[in-house]
Amino acid sequence: MKKKCLFCKKIFYKRITTSIRNWKCEVKYCSRKCKYNFSVGRPPWNKGRKLHYDVWNKGKKTGQKVWNKGVCGKQKWMNLSGLKMGRGYFKGKHNNKIMGDNHWNWKGGNSTERHKDMGTLEYKLWRTAVFERDEYACIKCRSNKSGSLEADHIKPWAVFPELRYAIDNGQTLCENCHFLKTKADRIIYFNQKYMEVN
Repeated sequence: MKKKCLFCKKIFYKRITTSIRNWKCEVKYCSRKCKYNFSVGRPPWNKGRKLHYDVWNKGKKTGQKVWNKGVCGKQKWMNLSGLKMGRGYFKGKHNNKIMGDNHWNWKGGNSTERHKDMGTLEYKLWRTAVFERDEYACIKCRSNKSGSLEADHIKPWAVFPELRYAIDNGQTLCENCHFLKTKADRIIYFNQKYMEVN
């Protein structure tokens, strides 16, 4: 299928990626450059034409009255009912009546011991010390993408509880290397034989 360009009058052919519908209705130029050059200096298609319908806001004053004009800060929320109070008023305040056991989504505190320990200051200091020792780079592939680095225990957390916070037992790995290392650890752990994988 071929057409003549409206601007340069050159014959061009249909591309494989162009649909037949687009080819028939919309494709009129051989390139974007021709399309641009054809439109330069020409008046817009609707210049001088009048609308065939009335504009809905003709003659009306534009803009609306602001509901909170003259009210500043927290005062604007104080005057409203409790349902409409915004987050700005409650920032930093917690409702103790719906915390813990009283919350409708409470599942009895099902966090594992590992997740509780990972929130402690001791664990965070250990993690930072491991990253700084390895210069914030994966020791296997030397990747240093900050979002994908993880502190790994050389000897697993569950098997060696006495080495959990030993800096010598830590290493910096990226997500991929950590996944492969953990996979190898699981195979060894489930076979009831532990050997150091490194």
